[in-house]
Amino acid sequence: MGRSASAHVIAASMLGGVAAGPALGAMIQWAGARSAPLVLCVIALLCLMSSMWIDRTTRPRGRGAAASSRRR
Repeated sequence: MGRSASAHVIAASMLGGVAAGPALGAMIQWAGARSAPLVLCVIALLCLMSSMWIDRTTRPRGRGAAASSRRR
């Protein structure tokens, strides 16, 4: 699961770098320049939620897994 999640994160970061500029420009054009901070805040919250979800779904489960990862 960890490898596929990493591949998805890398692909999303590349896609985001290409699509973010035009999408943000279109949103500002549609809603006005005063909406830019709100749009950026929503994007930041979505990124935070997705990274927390990836962390929870790829974290090893159980006591033995947590103890073994600390020993490395």
